[in-house]
Amino acid sequence: MVFLSILTGLLGLFNYYSQANAMFPFILSLLGQIMIFLLALFARVAFKGTRKKNGYEGYNIWTFPYAITILSLFGNGAILVVFILHQLGYLTHF
Repeated sequence: MVFLSILTGLLGLFNYYSQANAMFPFILSLLGQIMIFLLALFARVAFKGTRKKNGYEGYNIWTFPYAITILSLFGNGAILVVFILHQLGYLTHF
């Protein structure tokens, strides 16, 4: 699932870059981002590894693979929110 998280993160960045440079129609990028976000959500839900380990002084910290999965999910969610706000007319960046 970590590989899927890394892949969805890179696909999300490519999708944002391609939309910023107007390489694809916006609706195609929006639908692609929805699919990428759903894949990242699947990778987060299907993650079976260790999520936390004991840190120093009793703190629990996330393991590196779990942090990659969460970072990919949040990053793709942020890109999706930007695309939706642009579609609704609140952002005019693209």
